[in-house]
Amino acid sequence: MLYKIAQNMYNFGVKNTPSVLPYISSLFYLEIMYLSFIVFLIFGRSAAIVFALVFTIIYSLQIISLSRRSNLARKIQIIIFDVHLASGIVFFICAVFLPDLLKGYNAWYFSFKVISVVIEIVLLYFLTLDDVVREYFHNQ
Repeated sequence: MLYKIAQNMYNFGVKNTPSVLPYISSLFYLEIMYLSFIVFLIFGRSAAIVFALVFTIIYSLQIISLSRRSNLARKIQIIIFDVHLASGIVFFICAVFLPDLLKGYNAWYFSFKVISVVIEIVLLYFLTLDDVVREYFHNQ
């Protein structure tokens, strides 16, 4: 019975990963907002606006490419997930050892990071499966 449930979850993931990926990837706009706030604190308002504008345009093109099931966009998204996963784990370790980081806005951001890291691990697994890769090559 447990095998059957695992098999159904696997089939569901393989079938729906290309469709769900652009929607989940749009959550990275929250990351751009957080980073633009940091850029604002360090470099000022103009730099933060330019940073947010440039990264929003670039990432919007990435999401459009993901929705068109471009294999290049899939590979770029794997790299983005990998870098974001590493930064999320570092943020998690810092929050465990420095609990003062979890006050105010950072408590919300920490929750977002934990949820996004879990989702990224699952999506990284499915994005590297041969069945999912074939789906991206099939639509080109």
